[in-house]
Amino acid sequence: MRHKVLSTTGSTRGTAYTMSNKILTHEDRTHVVWLDQIHKTYVRTHNNKTGRWSAPVFVGNGDDNHAGAALAIDSGGYLHLIFGPHHNPIQYSVSAKPNSMARWISQPSLGGVNATYPSMVCDRDDTLHVCYRGAFGRERPWGLMYQRKPRNGEWTEPVKLVDPEGPQAYTQFENALYLAPNGTLFLAYHIVRAMEADHSQVRGMGFGVMRSKDGGRSWMPCTGEDALTLPTTPASPCVIEFNEQINVRMGNIVCSSDGTIFFTLNRREDKVHKVFLYRWWNKQWEVIPLLPEAQKLFGDCMISDCCSLSISDDGVLYATTTVCREGGGWADPTNEIVLFTSRNLGETLSAYKISPDDPNTSSWLPSLERATGHNKVGIPCLIYTYGEKGEGCSPDIDTEIRFVSLKPIARREEKTTREAIGRAESLIGLSFTDEQRKEIQRGVETGQVLYRRLRDVDAGNSVEPPLISYRGCPYPPAGSGSPSN
Repeated sequence: MRHKVLSTTGSTRGTAYTMSNKILTHEDRTHVVWLDQIHKTYVRTHNNKTGRWSAPVFVGNGDDNHAGAALAIDSGGYLHLIFGPHHNPIQYSVSAKPNSMARWISQPSLGGVNATYPSMVCDRDDTLHVCYRGAFGRERPWGLMYQRKPRNGEWTEPVKLVDPEGPQAYTQFENALYLAPNGTLFLAYHIVRAMEADHSQVRGMGFGVMRSKDGGRSWMPCTGEDALTLPTTPASPCVIEFNEQINVRMGNIVCSSDGTIFFTLNRREDKVHKVFLYRWWNKQWEVIPLLPEAQKLFGDCMISDCCSLSISDDGVLYATTTVCREGGGWADPTNEIVLFTSRNLGETLSAYKISPDDPNTSSWLPSLERATGHNKVGIPCLIYTYGEKGEGCSPDIDTEIRFVSLKPIARREEKTTREAIGRAESLIGLSFTDEQRKEIQRGVETGQVLYRRLRDVDAGNSVEPPLISYRGCPYPPAGSGSPSN
């Protein structure tokens, strides 16, 4: 698998912050944004017809290595980029031409004086939606804030969606926005905050999901239709779990075309850190462990960070994260990148090694291309940081920013399924066209999910079977009643 080095002067968190989309494909071009040394936002474009990369384009300076960018596109093909803050306003730029990163036009900033970690999507009306950690003025603790910008309009005033409560000390949120195919706006987040008894001790104490069906004007939990009272708190019904004794980190959220919701969660309570895939199934969250699949490839290991998640337009689920030796941790030198795929909405998983073996240098901070409203996701691409984490917010250390196409993996999986269909053709003495085989493949992959859902139905012994047998005679014509003896 080829790894394209986009930069050799990347920042120590060049591809960090899972909440923010950093890769976007539109028509014949794939656009990528990353953080260069130390806080410079750069972009490059790959022409998918010619196979050539553009030269790097500098967009703007941020505050430090926390200045990760978020990328989206509108219905006219104009690219939107927010970047730069660490307790400062969020910078906002729009491409000068559709589907081009060659030149950018700076726009009014947003987020106030205390913004950090933005995520962004663009809905069918070209309204931009942005979430970030922030506050009204310099208040503490920081909350999870939301703003939107209608097409040709101005940014709305900030709304606080989550109040972490607790001490006036450090707080941090994963705040990943996602637009479902039906236009529903989802927000997944964790609450990292200080302990009540000791403000120097910080843990990920809770996580939740909320959704909006009216463009961010009101929000509700996945468990019901009643509007949430804003700001929500750790006791609100959108919070799935909250406890000072847990230590979790949320990944981003995605939704399939049939309405199945997914997010990932990194749990750090035990010596061996793990990641779980959460799936909204039968009106409850089903939890699927990912560590066992990783251990089949890497042996004794643990998952050291949260997981980036994507779902392609044809319903294939992709998840990527970092594994390291047991006892390692965030940015451990033994970090390697693993990719999980599922062609049946999480029923079965496959795992693949992505980064080259190097026990001395960390491959970490993977980020998957995902839908942000108007872009298509055929086979998502991936970027990651290769290098040290350094110390503090502005270490003078260069890293490599690496880009990976996942097409070889997707094609290998498709080939395996096609070969299985071919063997079935030989067995039953039939021959199908390529288009028919693709249709059969989709049916096989979704059939596993449908059969699972049928098995989940508790019919009880009182329900008659759906088949009626007429022994020794043909089925009667429709409407003729029972056959005569």
